[in-house]
Amino acid sequence: MLSALLFCSGCTASTGDGLLALPKLPGEYVMLQKKLDEIEAMGAKLVTADSGPNRQAVQLIDLDGNGDEEAVSFFHHTNGRYTAHVFARTEKGYEERASFGTEASSLRAVNYPVCDVSGKLAIAMSWGVDDAGSYGMTVFDAAAEGMTELLDVQYSGLIIADIDGDTVDEISIVTRDGRLRFPYVCLSG
Repeated sequence: MLSALLFCSGCTASTGDGLLALPKLPGEYVMLQKKLDEIEAMGAKLVTADSGPNRQAVQLIDLDGNGDEEAVSFFHHTNGRYTAHVFARTEKGYEERASFGTEASSLRAVNYPVCDVSGKLAIAMSWGVDDAGSYGMTVFDAAAEGMTELLDVQYSGLIIADIDGDTVDEISIVTRDGRLRFPYVCLSG
């Protein structure tokens, strides 16, 4: 009777080896990893930003507001170039949408400013330019047809915020000469 109760209760002898196994990635992430491996095979190395809230080498973020997260990855190449690659989720996994970059001494920070009232995001990448505290920033529109450069500027101080309360972020910079500038980035025109 006791053995019948144990059998019916679902108790079974198990070694627990399955609990120690590493989890397997979903198929779409395996395909993304293969794409990243292809870039690394060309001599690039995944990197993270030196500062800021977005410091992962691969970031999942919904850039275009369609509900699907794009994967944005950051690499440093042996020739000194830093690049970002944007991968869009498709039925087959992730496909590369675009890549962009520049020669710099470092990848300082990555931000995703809100660039229209629908919540669409741009990619703002800050680069180390020199050891004297000058930085460069390039802002890209992450449209489905590819990347469009919206702004390329040198600065010594930076604020990205919705200054006027319209739900769209403004980019304010301080230049080396101490002047405050407000380059406004808006994708919707």
